[in-house]
Amino acid sequence: MALVFLNSRPEWYRLTRKQRAEIIRDHAKQLAPYANQVALGFLIGLGLGRYDYIEEVEADDLKIIHSLVRRLKFGALGQYLDVVDVVITIKGQYHLVG
Repeated sequence: MALVFLNSRPEWYRLTRKQRAEIIRDHAKQLAPYANQVALGFLIGLGLGRYDYIEEVEADDLKIIHSLVRRLKFGALGQYLDVVDVVITIKGQYHLVG
């Protein structure tokens, strides 16, 4: 699993609603292959932290996480979002000894 922390760039707020809708539509198409692996949390305007968005990626393969982060950075929204932090956790199997 990975958590990808994102912030909006000022350029995003200079766009019209129509421009934003087109970019979001293209972004959704680019992330469609990951639809059942991604959850997006909006923190913008809540004053809860230093990030605007948090993407949660459920994947057992680091290649999938890497591919998704690349799409966020270089895809339709890439010029309007900054990937600030990425936290990756790996599931482990625990065995009780004794």
